[in-house]
Amino acid sequence: MTGVAELLLQLRERTDVRHSLERLFEMRSPGMPYYDRVVGAAACRRRAHCDLSAGVVTNDRRRTVTFHLTDPDPSFLFKLSLTFAYVLPTSTPRLEARSPLPATGPYMIRSFAGREFRLTRNPRYRVWSRAAQPDGYPDRIVVKLGLDPNRAAASMERAQADLMVNLGPPPHGHRELLSTRFAGQLRVNSTMTTDFFFLNTRARPFDDQRVRRALNYAIDRNRIVGIYGGPDTAQPTCQVLPPQMPGFQRYCPYTRDPGPDGLWTRPDLRRARRLIASSGTKGMHVGIWTTPRPQIAADQGRYLRALLERLGYRASVHLLEPDARFFAYTNDSRNQAQVISGGWSADYSSPATFIGKLGCGYFVPGSASNTTNASEFCDVALDTRATRAEALRSTDPSRADALWARIDRDLTDRGVWLPTVTPKTTDIASKRVGNYQYHPVWGVLLDQLWLR
Repeated sequence: MTGVAELLLQLRERTDVRHSLERLFEMRSPGMPYYDRVVGAAACRRRAHCDLSAGVVTNDRRRTVTFHLTDPDPSFLFKLSLTFAYVLPTSTPRLEARSPLPATGPYMIRSFAGREFRLTRNPRYRVWSRAAQPDGYPDRIVVKLGLDPNRAAASMERAQADLMVNLGPPPHGHRELLSTRFAGQLRVNSTMTTDFFFLNTRARPFDDQRVRRALNYAIDRNRIVGIYGGPDTAQPTCQVLPPQMPGFQRYCPYTRDPGPDGLWTRPDLRRARRLIASSGTKGMHVGIWTTPRPQIAADQGRYLRALLERLGYRASVHLLEPDARFFAYTNDSRNQAQVISGGWSADYSSPATFIGKLGCGYFVPGSASNTTNASEFCDVALDTRATRAEALRSTDPSRADALWARIDRDLTDRGVWLPTVTPKTTDIASKRVGNYQYHPVWGVLLDQLWLR
């Protein structure tokens, strides 16, 4: 992607595009970082009023919108497909909406009250590409959020519901009970997600690579799988990139008796203890920062504390909630949090959404609001390689994937994170549901379901 991107958009008003991005910055949306390279975005970060007229240029005669970027961004087209960049009319207020916003897809929000929203067909929608955005099948979709699993299951048994999504891990998901009640109706899917612990590379003892590698050798990833609920809910991993991601090549140097295709099999405590002994850090205090909810986060923190004590450290677990308080503390380098519970899911199908977040630009000393790289890891040479890999995606995808795989392997060898598992998600579909399709980023495609 060069410094200028030109897209042909069939919009009634090209200024809608600029207005939508300006609104995103004025509302201080969490999606702002995706569009930081648009000319004018830096000023929008500092001011209440956002003006992107120099970065988003419209031409009514040619029916085009041209984006001017401060630097090349090979992922920019992916970022324009995110919900943050959905185009809204210029009449949309630059504040949080209290009523449903206009829709350009096959469905529109008819109502949203409490924990229930209803989608109905958009009468103005016309299929412009069956591959990119096909028409939907249901005439009406009702979504209820936050229901108790047993109540939701009862609704399905009474034929009052057709889909139960994201069945959680025990105890809240009641997985074993539901899998018995709905035998043959479970849909287990892999996700583009990696769960891990950040290891602060600038705080002792994890400023020593030997200690980071030791913990990667010592952790029992099957124990973490058990906390999640078993093999149907998660699979062990030693690396940053998840399966299904371009550039993924399974790699695990931290296991005894490697399984087929490099699978993790069991911890290697003997090698872990040798590395810790050589580091001279045994006996140091290690703090683990996690959240009390979901329960699996707290349970993993307690397990890791027991493991660290078994390895000769003095360890403690700190539970922080809500999420805002947790991130405000752990992302601020002045607090020197050592081990931090984490997990990332793909925003789009590019390794940059994982490895890119380890870049130097995502760590700002003393700033919680501008830091997402809680490991405080910074390697300019690696950033250069990652930029090169992403740039190759549009011209030579196979070379790009090979380069991403090497970067992933290097990060794994350096123990920048403590990867634990790749979670799976489980949906339950009623017997009358057909054409079930699952997208690794967006989940089940509700509008493509058939009802027999």
